[in-house]
Amino acid sequence: MITAVPVMDNRLSNHFTKAHHFIFVKDTGELVSSAPNPALDSGCSGKSRLLEMLKSNHAKRVLVKNIGSRMLSRLFECEIKVIMAEKGQSADLLSLLRGENVTTLVDLSRARISKKYEDKKAAGQLCCHSGKNHSGKNHSGHSCCHSDNHSQSDNKKKCCCRK
Repeated sequence: MITAVPVMDNRLSNHFTKAHHFIFVKDTGELVSSAPNPALDSGCSGKSRLLEMLKSNHAKRVLVKNIGSRMLSRLFECEIKVIMAEKGQSADLLSLLRGENVTTLVDLSRARISKKYEDKKAAGQLCCHSGKNHSGKNHSGHSCCHSDNHSQSDNKKKCCCRK
């Protein structure tokens, strides 16, 4: 199984979408590939590209320290397993890949709520992925991956996870 690991300064990044790059490793720790993080400073379009990168590199799970509730939800929709390193543990990568000192996330209870998202929601500036604005444009005026007639009822998975 290939695991995507968000990395910053040669260690597991504190936040999934803020990592400088991702490494893709087998359960044995063997490096398969690495790539820069397309979500870094890119808004929702970069986060969609991050999901596509995970899928194109055949990642079946991700290892995280911290993750936001919206990204965690999108990973669940894409059927990517999420394992979280336990707080205060400084285990090496191989032991984390073996399941030592990690928790498999099955719901959003361990995810962080995004204050930035909540502020945008209150100001009516949500991105199209929020399910609130399907105008085809996001808050920055960039094109959304949704078409004008797309609705979430068309498919249980959002467009970023369709195969």
